[in-house]
Amino acid sequence: MSPSQIFKINKPLILCFFIIHFSSISFAQDSLKSIKVSYNFIQGLINEHSVYIDISPFKHHSFGFSIGKIYDNPLVDGLWLSPTQNLYPGTVYRGKIYRIKYSYVFMKSRSFDCYLGAQYVNKNMYYNNKVFRDGGDTHVEYWRNEKATVFGFDIVSGINLYANLNKHFSLLCNVYSGIGWRERHRTIETYDIKWYGGSYYNVNPPSLGNETKIQHFWLPVLGVKFGLQFRI
Repeated sequence: MSPSQIFKINKPLILCFFIIHFSSISFAQDSLKSIKVSYNFIQGLINEHSVYIDISPFKHHSFGFSIGKIYDNPLVDGLWLSPTQNLYPGTVYRGKIYRIKYSYVFMKSRSFDCYLGAQYVNKNMYYNNKVFRDGGDTHVEYWRNEKATVFGFDIVSGINLYANLNKHFSLLCNVYSGIGWRERHRTIETYDIKWYGGSYYNVNPPSLGNETKIQHFWLPVLGVKFGLQFRI
């Protein structure tokens, strides 16, 4: 059998081989493997300590996750933007938080890159024997235990800035912002209520006993992370 006959018979296979071969070369040239480890200082000052790990197996694609601890912060205990702590109690929770993230890098150099990303967020939180207060001189105080589960997603845009230490290591500063959506499932036990200063009007007053709430809300997403990048 002549070479021309072999080519005609196996033409589809040969074409597939060249397509896969050159695609793999192009994909390899697009590869820029790196691992980033960072910490969000803004969240750290408010109510969360999380470690972020981002893996970039390809030049324009990054996959990441974070594992963190939620802590109650008395400095920002009352959510001052909230009309009632009955609905939005503030940074009173303790628990765990997890994130899974994908980012598309649309601009990249040795000193910086810019990206668009989406991430899934999950929280498991609680507090025990916490006292809340709604109102001014005329107010209500109530004591509660609560367990809550939160899930949602964020759409973010950010920039990574690098200070190269050597061929493999860089200092990392990541600044990002975006918007997020949350669904929060709350199981609440209110075991004591005290009223002060006469009648108190509240559009959503607390009540004794057990109750469940499901809340949906949007929130801004902001972060400044510092860490290290390791390039392979």
